Amino acid sequence: ADPVYGTPLFKLGDRVRIRHGYGWKGPIVEWRGPLAPGGVQVYRVRIQKRPKEEFIEVPEDQLILLPPKPGR
Repeated sequence: ADPVYGTPLFKLGDRVRIRHGYGWKGPIVEWRGPLAPGGVQVYRVRIQKRPKEEFIEVPEDQLILLPPKPGR
């Protein structure tokens, strides 16, 4: 799919790793739409950081899909 104004490549619940994100990974919890420069899709990702979880908004081209956890 075309990342510019195209169909989103990821869906809610997909586990992703963030490129250049210090190994940060987590599930996509919200699709924000084509908000990045050039109309690139943006997603909100939940990241487990101690002592609490945090959320980060990331452009689609900075996400790598991870395989589902076993048993899911």
